Amino acid sequence: MSKFTGQDPLGRYLDNGVDFVLCEPMEYFLSQKEGVGESIIVPAGFITDFASIPRIIQLILPNSIGRRAAIVHDYLYRTNGLRGKFTRQQSDQIFLGALEVLGVRYTRRICLYIGVRIGGWLPWSKHK
Repeated sequence: MSKFTGQDPLGRYLDNGVDFVLCEPMEYFLSQKEGVGESIIVPAGFITDFASIPRIIQLILPNSIGRRAAIVHDYLYRTNGLRGKFTRQQSDQIFLGALEVLGVRYTRRICLYIGVRIGGWLPWSKHK
């Protein structure tokens, strides 16, 4: 089982009120023990919009759900899977696993996962 280290990320919203900049690194372990296996470290200064959910769908699934998972997912997409280390499908599966780690209900996790599988091709190819 994967895990996040620390609490919610320390950062601040930019003046546009949408984008959030990390003020310290955030780490997500792909295995259950810190220091064992792989981890993804999102650096301080990374800017995210969390989950880019269309406004109409936010009525059902607010974009505040699984923010740490969304940060990791945004980072994987913007770095094209850490420069090819992960495929788009693997990046989406990491997002799904991170949502589970955060305790997001199964139905919401699946909806968010399906959303990134359907709509993620455009942002993924934009960062190639």
